[in-house]
Amino acid sequence: MANSNASSPDLSQSTARDAWFFENHPDRKYRLRSTVPGEFPDLGGDQIALEDCTIVVKASPAVRFRLPVYVPLIMQADNDLACERLIQSAGYDLSIFESARKHFGGQTQ
Repeated sequence: MANSNASSPDLSQSTARDAWFFENHPDRKYRLRSTVPGEFPDLGGDQIALEDCTIVVKASPAVRFRLPVYVPLIMQADNDLACERLIQSAGYDLSIFESARKHFGGQTQ
C-alpha cells in the first residue's frame, strides 16, 4: 500500500503485518489493530491512547485503506462484523469499500 508515512519504522512494520494478516486470512475484509505513533499525523501525530485503533480495509490483495477509529478497550474485537459496525458508527458508508473491492478486483460478499 502506498503511504506517505511509510518511512516511519513503526508504520512500515505495521503495513507489513497488515499485508501478512490478509495473506494468511484471505476470507477477512477488515482488520482492527492499535494505531501506531505517527500513523495519522493530522489527528494528533504521536499522541495516541489505548483506545485509538485503525481499521484496515482490504480492497484487493494489493490495495488497503486505513481508517482511524476510537474504540473502548472492552469493544476491541477483531472480526469483520465488529469492524463493519465500527466503520458505520464512525459515519462511513460500507458501500464505498464494496465498490473499491469491485474496482480493484478484491473479494466481495
